[in-house]
Amino acid sequence: MYPRQVHGIRSLPLRHLPGGGVDDSAFAIATTTMRQHGWIQDPQTTDTKRFHRDEKSWPRDPRVFVDSGRPLPGEPPLLKTRVHLRKETAEQLWRELQRVGWKVVTPQWGADADV
Repeated sequence: MYPRQVHGIRSLPLRHLPGGGVDDSAFAIATTTMRQHGWIQDPQTTDTKRFHRDEKSWPRDPRVFVDSGRPLPGEPPLLKTRVHLRKETAEQLWRELQRVGWKVVTPQWGADADV
């Protein structure tokens, strides 16, 4: 077993399986938890992540965009980064953020905001 890091956040260990591969079932979460479009926020800093499907890749190789930013009252949001992750990696990140105290929130900026 070895520790795994997702975006700099140490997460649960992965276990090597006989014959190759790794067991990441400790990370498995239902897609419905993250939904097709999910928002999660660090209550201490208001750093926010928006998870949303890449509809073009979904049928053949499901991927998720994760936009990171900070809502600013009365101003456009400060959008910092966008990453393109495999669905499984995005679910791992979502679960790990919840584990370290991030909370699910309502949308914090419009879909038209761009990184």
